[in-house]
Amino acid sequence: MIVSAEQAQLAKFANNPLLGAAFDSANIPVTWRPSELILNPVQYKNLYLGALGEFVGRVLLEHEFGVQLNPLSDPSLFELFDFEIGDQVMVDFKNWRGRHDPSAGHERDKVLSKLASVREKTGHEWRAMIINVNPGVNGKITINGGRAGSTGGSQGARILEVPGMLDKDGQVVLTAAQRKLIGGFLLE
Repeated sequence: MIVSAEQAQLAKFANNPLLGAAFDSANIPVTWRPSELILNPVQYKNLYLGALGEFVGRVLLEHEFGVQLNPLSDPSLFELFDFEIGDQVMVDFKNWRGRHDPSAGHERDKVLSKLASVREKTGHEWRAMIINVNPGVNGKITINGGRAGSTGGSQGARILEVPGMLDKDGQVVLTAAQRKLIGGFLLE
């Protein structure tokens, strides 16, 4: 595994004016200079790329949909999801380099199990948005895995999967229909 700013696609993210300004404001460098300090591959993959995905996703979702993403209110829920919106939607940002298979039942079952844990701790039902922020990975947004009865809108949906929000140059590529679908899920 190569650990670098190029592999993290920092320049592509920063090519988006909103993200570039957010990186500047948060003092996140988009190029790395030689240093005595190192970031080992395990930290890079498991911590840095995850934190980068959370930062990028939060900036984009709050800007594009006018929602407020909040840290998880219950510390026992950390690592299940990244953020919560109100008391209805849990958000988990991914920074997957390749296209994630939205029909992967095993992954969806893991999300449903996490939602069950959240319900157990909070006493009410939640929905989940799983959003990949990696540039150039796009595809069809699915609701409840694209299962029968779940493709006409977001009514009654538990899981919304967004395989990508950015093109290979870091620009938002959501269509009007995709924006409507995500907005409906958020407002339900």
